[in-house]
Amino acid sequence: MSQAKQINYYEIESKSAGRVLDMCKEGDNRGKLIIYDSWNAPNQKFAIVHVTPLEVLLINRQTNLCLTVANNSDKNGAVIIEEPPTKKYSQLFRIQEISPKSGEFVIFTFSGKAFDICENSSKNNTRIIQWDFHGRDNQKWRLKKV
Repeated sequence: MSQAKQINYYEIESKSAGRVLDMCKEGDNRGKLIIYDSWNAPNQKFAIVHVTPLEVLLINRQTNLCLTVANNSDKNGAVIIEEPPTKKYSQLFRIQEISPKSGEFVIFTFSGKAFDICENSSKNNTRIIQWDFHGRDNQKWRLKKV
């Protein structure tokens, strides 16, 4: 009898805002990835599932849907949404530690752009977009196993 594989979930916290990634379930940002105060909700937890040694899917615990760059866009400003898992490149991400043992990561999209807090805001409900990597704190994330 084979054993089921353990799935680990993470809260992904912004270095600049101190808020976590949250799949918005209501309002103007419904269905989009935002930052929000952590309140231990399942829509704020993500499984990191390796597809290749470098590429991962980010799967929301509440919905079991994958984070996806909207419309398969490679443009700055494209929002991050969730969709059923497919074999689309826009669902593949690379999580790269900034420097060894720093505990800070950049999440790169399929197009080489980084998860970015829109307009460097620290407010709840701010959308996550993809943007050219510049290395400022609004593109840095901490992973907390939950």
